[in-house]
Amino acid sequence: MSGTTYWTQKEITNLSRAYKSGASFRQLMQLLPSRTYDGIANKIKTLALERKYEALVKDKRLGHFDIETSQLNASFGFMISWAMKDDGKKIISDSLTRKDFQDAGFDDPDKRIVGSMVETLNEFDIITFHFGEYFDAPFARSRAIYYNLPFPEYGSLAKIDTWKWAKRNLKLHSNRLDAIAEYLGVNSKTHLNPAIWRRASRGDIDAVQYILKHNKMDVVTLEKVYHKLKAYSAGTRSSI
Repeated sequence: MSGTTYWTQKEITNLSRAYKSGASFRQLMQLLPSRTYDGIANKIKTLALERKYEALVKDKRLGHFDIETSQLNASFGFMISWAMKDDGKKIISDSLTRKDFQDAGFDDPDKRIVGSMVETLNEFDIITFHFGEYFDAPFARSRAIYYNLPFPEYGSLAKIDTWKWAKRNLKLHSNRLDAIAEYLGVNSKTHLNPAIWRRASRGDIDAVQYILKHNKMDVVTLEKVYHKLKAYSAGTRSSI
C-alpha cells in the first residue's frame, strides 16, 4: 500500500481507536507500517480526531476549584474562602469579611460566601480539584445543604480529581498537590502557619485575606498540574 493515499476502513478504524486511547505516534506507525508519520498526522487532522482528554472538555466551561475551611468536618467548621480558576482565564473568588462575622454573631459566618460559591459552580460544566472528591465537594455540599442553597445536583456538574490522576499515573513520595507540583516544576503554592487558620476562624480579616491569597495560588497550581497530567488521563469524568 506504500505510495497510495487510499485508506481502508480498517485502517481508519484502527487509527481512530488507537489515537483516541492515547497511543503515541511510534505506536501508530507500528500499527500502520505502510503509513508515514506525515501521512498519519494528516489523516488525524482530516478526520478531526481528538485524544480522550481533549474530547473530555471540548466546548465545556472548565474551572479549577479549591476551598479553605476552619475545620475538616462541615458539622464543626465553616468555609473561610473559595477560589475558581476559569481555565486559561481569570480567578473568581470570595472570602469572609468583617461584616460576615458581625452579622453572624455566635453563628457560622459563611452563608454569604457559600451562596456565591454555589452560584459560581452552577456556571461551569466541569471542575477539577485535588482530593476534592473526598474533601472539597462533600464539605461544600454539606454547607450548601445546611443553608438550603442549590448546590449542583447529580449530573449537572462533572468533576475531575487530579489526586486520582497522580495516584494512578505517578510514583511519588506524596500525592499532595504541592509535592506533585514541585516535582513537575509548576509549584505556585504557599505554606501557611496553622496559627493563621486559627486567627481567621476567630474573625481576623488580615488572616482571612492571607488564606484567600493562598487559596488563589492553589487554583493556579491546580490548573498547571491538570495540564501537565491530562494527556495521561483515561478521558473519563463523573458527576460531582
